[in-house]
Amino acid sequence: MDRILVVDDDPALRSLLKLVATRAGFDVDTARDGVEALEKLTANDYLIAVIDLMMPRINGYDLVQRLGSFERRPAVLVVTAMHDAHVPRLDGNVVNSILRKPFDIEMFSAVLTELATALRAGKPMPNVLSFPAQSGE
Repeated sequence: MDRILVVDDDPALRSLLKLVATRAGFDVDTARDGVEALEKLTANDYLIAVIDLMMPRINGYDLVQRLGSFERRPAVLVVTAMHDAHVPRLDGNVVNSILRKPFDIEMFSAVLTELATALRAGKPMPNVLSFPAQSGE
């Protein structure tokens, strides 16, 4: 079973994302902030890391930057409520996809499945640094 890491400081959202990913067939670990995420990413191999940007201690931007130096790093799916103007701060060589909060849980499940399928097939990973057209912030 493919293992993923969900990193978000919101306990309710973290639990929801874990439930959705588990139902999609993934083995899911969680972290409440970037420090805990780095500990888990260093100790374990993950296929995908789902990372929120605004977190205490080490934020998602810094976590993504640190992942850039990992020899073996997971595909990265960023989930954020931040405006599009913040996207250029993310490393396009590390981030594979971005979902803007609030998002549809079926979309989240579909993106996870698409990333996992591409990785298992050895296909090149797309790096998509754009938000889907949604209303909000």
